[in-house]
Amino acid sequence: MSDRSGDLAGAMGASARSTEEQLSALWDLVQQQQRELGDLRSHLAQDRAGSDRASVVAPVATAAVATDSKADGDTQGWAARAMRRSLLKGVGAGAAAVMGAGLLAAGQQATGGTERAEAADTNPMVIGTINTGKSTTQLNDDTGATADVLFSVDNSHSTSTLATAAGVKGQGPPDTIGVYGFDSAPSAMGFGVRGESDLGFGVVGISATGIDLAADGTGILLQRLQAGAGTPPGSFVIGEQARDANGEMFISVGPPLSTGSWSQVARIQSGFVGGAINFLASPYRLLDTRPGQPSATPSRNTPLPANTPVTVQVTGVTFSNESIPAGATGIIGNLTVTDQGGGINVRVFAGDLASAPLASSITAFPVTPFLANNVLTRLSSDGKIKMQADNFSVDVIFDITAFIM
Repeated sequence: MSDRSGDLAGAMGASARSTEEQLSALWDLVQQQQRELGDLRSHLAQDRAGSDRASVVAPVATAAVATDSKADGDTQGWAARAMRRSLLKGVGAGAAAVMGAGLLAAGQQATGGTERAEAADTNPMVIGTINTGKSTTQLNDDTGATADVLFSVDNSHSTSTLATAAGVKGQGPPDTIGVYGFDSAPSAMGFGVRGESDLGFGVVGISATGIDLAADGTGILLQRLQAGAGTPPGSFVIGEQARDANGEMFISVGPPLSTGSWSQVARIQSGFVGGAINFLASPYRLLDTRPGQPSATPSRNTPLPANTPVTVQVTGVTFSNESIPAGATGIIGNLTVTDQGGGINVRVFAGDLASAPLASSITAFPVTPFLANNVLTRLSSDGKIKMQADNFSVDVIFDITAFIM
């Protein structure tokens, strides 16, 4: 009996001396359990009833204990290994249970085959490893996937009434992009970023110093058509805009801090030219056919001949530090006639018309030494007009006050 006690004491002493080896084996167990986390989640998903998670962990611990290959065949070695296995199995199972509990506490659990990732209030939720370099955390669909949405965030149950409450918020480093959307199929009708709202705002962009919303690439923003034609129903916040079924644009306008009312945005109809009226700082004398009089067209210093159109360049000619820019589609000016030989009509029209229109710009009689009239006319694509005097020759003075572009 005393010999037995001595053997057992020797075994326990050997066990104590191998503490470092046991700790090393425990560390190996922890590393192996980390490698097996993926399998652990799969097992937990099958264990929906939550029964006996230790049955999942125990094989892992037993496998780790099996790494002990020291077998000396004697009673003392058998006792030492038995105690070591018992110790490692207990400690390993406990460590696995702690790790499993920590995993569940972090909110990663399986319910109904859906992986959940949760975090307690005020605590951040981390998916994957935090990036410390240039790597990027990605959520990628599988080849042949048919899901409509790869990543969905639902905050519809929140009771927050703040204007900044949102389902998704993106914040980038200074001078970068908070949320970036890209459509990978340029040949189809896709969306980089799409927002939907029952009542509030589908997409809101806020920038401290830059642009709130930007359209990169082609720079095109798409606005869907409303169901009906004409003014959208109801009154809305000032600054909102909408398109009716015919593509007409409307914007909500009104006094600051008040409910807006819809106003239609003027546009150029298909097949016509036009634009905004741009007033010159001072009138621009395009033409004066009287001898020795200054104008932007000094080479034309003789009267308009009877019944013969004369072409005059309008855009790109500078006079008194004023000029009409290229691309202008029309001009507004004042036409004066004098020294006519008899009753005349003067017609001003676009330079690309082959013949003068019937409409007269001004009609004068011999008893009228000077007669003026306002003229508004279209320009040809190269920025020219034509003038034609009927019946008699006449001197003309043409001053431009504004252009349309």
